[in-house]
Amino acid sequence: MRIAVIGTGRWGTNIANTVEQKYDCVRIDLGDSVNYDYDAAIIATPAPTHHFLANEHLAKSIPVLIEKPVSVNNETVQHICDIAEKNNTVCQAGHILCFTPNTQWIKNNYPLDTLRMFESRRLNWGTIPQGDVDLALHLGVHDLGLIDYLKGEEIKSVQRFGESTTECINQDYTVWKIDYSSFSAMLHAGWHYPQKCRGITLVGETQSIFADDNTDTVDVYEGRYLNSLTTDHKETITHNEELTPLAKQIDNFVFSIMTNNLESINGISHIRRVYNNLEKLRNV
Repeated sequence: MRIAVIGTGRWGTNIANTVEQKYDCVRIDLGDSVNYDYDAAIIATPAPTHHFLANEHLAKSIPVLIEKPVSVNNETVQHICDIAEKNNTVCQAGHILCFTPNTQWIKNNYPLDTLRMFESRRLNWGTIPQGDVDLALHLGVHDLGLIDYLKGEEIKSVQRFGESTTECINQDYTVWKIDYSSFSAMLHAGWHYPQKCRGITLVGETQSIFADDNTDTVDVYEGRYLNSLTTDHKETITHNEELTPLAKQIDNFVFSIMTNNLESINGISHIRRVYNNLEKLRNV
């Protein structure tokens, strides 16, 4: 399969290098002319260009994998999904957290029907991007995609706390308190923070876990609260997988194209739900 990677920045280059390990890859810079002589496209250009590029490809029935955010507002995201459905063409979001070994372990092993509280911390993310893209669109969408993959529920209500600790355009630290139908979530996102945090905590009726994406480990605690926490069992799950989450995401994209599966992990219905929920985070 011949896959075009559109966008030659840091992440686009990383995607292209990964594609080339297994597939035929065409690298296209944003300013290059496009002749569409390929089977699928991965769009890794700046977010404001995603809507136009996705629709140009989908109108020609060329499958697309769009790096997050899929687009800069919910209206254009939903329009992209409409075009994909109209042309019966695969359209996926680059929600890479759905493909990490920790997430896959949780999906396959954690009793998600007992989940009561989800907490994430995505802090000290690196260079603060310039422009009008806020933290919800930059970082909050990561965990909304992850939560949707695990639970698939609609947000009922949101509270937000934000702070500016640097001289950037948008607030650089935000906490969202989110109520879903069966559980609540606390999302912490920020650029300026003294410790690099990439982890989630799930608290259930009898099992709680801490999954650290920095180390690819999951700490599992079995027990319950009476007057205090009684831990009946504790173990640490360590993952040592050869395939990276990005490689898994690309393989999933190719397999979805081959099977014409529009509703994969990160497919059209997933995109619609995630960006409907994201709109609630951005409007609170």
